[in-house]
Parts: sequence; C-alpha cells; structure tokens
Amino acid sequence: MKYLYKAYNPSILLYLVLIVFIDIMMFENYFKVIAQDSIVLNPFSKSVQYFNQPSAFWITNYDSLQLLQKLMKISAKKNSYFLLVQYIIPKRDREGFSRGGCPNTDLYIKYVKKISLIINNKPTIMIVEPDELSFDIPQLDLILFAVKEFREKCPLIKIFIDSGHPKWKSIPVIVERLKKAGINYADGISINVSSFNQTISCLEYGNGIVKHFPNKKFIVDTSRNGGRIPTYPDIFDPKGIRVGIKPTFITGNPNCFAFLWVKPPGESDGRVLSPGQFDRNLIEEVKKNDN
Repeated sequence: MKYLYKAYNPSILLYLVLIVFIDIMMFENYFKVIAQDSIVLNPFSKSVQYFNQPSAFWITNYDSLQLLQKLMKISAKKNSYFLLVQYIIPKRDREGFSRGGCPNTDLYIKYVKKISLIINNKPTIMIVEPDELSFDIPQLDLILFAVKEFREKCPLIKIFIDSGHPKWKSIPVIVERLKKAGINYADGISINVSSFNQTISCLEYGNGIVKHFPNKKFIVDTSRNGGRIPTYPDIFDPKGIRVGIKPTFITGNPNCFAFLWVKPPGESDGRVLSPGQFDRNLIEEVKKNDN
C-alpha cells in the first residue's frame, strides 16, 4: 500500500500533468516558430517593425539589385528561405501605377542573369513577374527565360510563376499560358499577389490550376485579404484593409505550399505614394483594422 500510495501521490500526478502540458505547448510553439522563422525577415521592409512577420523583397529596378546583394549576405537560419519577387519585365503593369520595368528585352535578360548570380546557392522562394501572365497579351517568352535561368543557375531556389487571382483570368486560360511560360521548370504558381480575394476562393482557384500539373504547388498572398474585397477603381491603397493569415507553411491543403505576405503591409500601390513606398498612415490603418 505504501508504494501504491506513492504512485498516486497528488503531487506526482500534478507534476506529470504539468510535464504533459509543457510538452503540448512546446509542440504548438514549434509550429509557430517554423511558420515565422522559415522566411528571412526583410531588413529593408518597414512593415516588419509593425508586425514582426516576414514579407517579400521586391526586385523592381537597378537600385533594388544593389539592396538584393546586401540581403543575400544575411546569415540565414538553417532551413529558411529568402522570399523574393522579380518585377522587372518590360511594359510592367502596362499603363497602371507600377508601369515601367526594363526598357527592353536585352536589359531584362541581363538583369535576370545578374539576379541569378546574386542568388546563387541561397535557399530562395522566387515569385516571377506578378500579373504578367494575366494580361491580355502576356510576354510568355520572357517569363520562360527567367524561369529556365533560375532553374539552371540557382540549385536551391523554389520558383513560382504568378498566375493572377480568381477574379481575373479563367483557369483554362491560365493553364494554357503556364505551359508556354515554363511551368515544367517551376515549382508552382503564386496567387492573389497584392490582391484582396479571400483565402478560400484562392485555394479553389489554385487547386483548379495545379491539378493539371502533377507535383506543382501554389502560394497564396494573404497580406491583405483578411477584410473586405474592394472593387475597381477602389483597389489601389483602399481603406478598411486587414491582413489575412500570417505567413506559414502549414496550410491544411496538400497543394498549397504556403500562405505568405508577398505584398508588404503598408507599402503603397501608387495612388497615395509611389508604388512600393512605405506609408505610415496606411500601416497605421491596417494595424487599427487588425485590432
């Protein structure tokens, strides 16, 4: 009876319960850490100061190439990625706020080669040319060149060709364009970059596309799809925006590689300030809506 009593001593039982509780908490926190620390924090993004969440570094011009060189010198943690967006294609955004890009094809090819040399063997998630695939006359040959160049020169890169969002082009149109844009050389596609569509509709759209391409995955930009969906023309720096799901590789969908903040919260679309420029009023409103 003496040993039986000790085995069921309330103090010991309380200790065991406490150990189990700590283990569970550590298990949950492990996934939180993995979700947050698997992307290198962008030191050039001011939104990090507000949310302490990783967001993408956008390569948009020659100056950003210089910053990219500095970024890639950061000592990344094991199994973590640099999150990049290449947005330099000629006639970028057509006549929109972000219009520009390389003035010609030759310079585009030169820049892509330069980017691949900078990335080299750094683990990287690269989103290629947001919106381009969804324009009426996309430059598929240039996307193909970039995808093939990254696949050949960057052994640890994961390449995602941007494929617009559910309210833009239909799935059959995007599927046919992806075939010509080099999806066979890529790891998958990105969806909803800088847009506001709800995650559930993006998952349906992504599933509908990647089912045509075995073993390809998709990324959903959730940086500002946690609230209302603005309508045109109120889609540039709209009011009432909220962040969506925080960056994570735990998506609950086997086809979805990650939910990521591709568009850094607080960076202008071009209506308030120059595209990509941080606006304190925008970030303060997002923070207010998020709370």
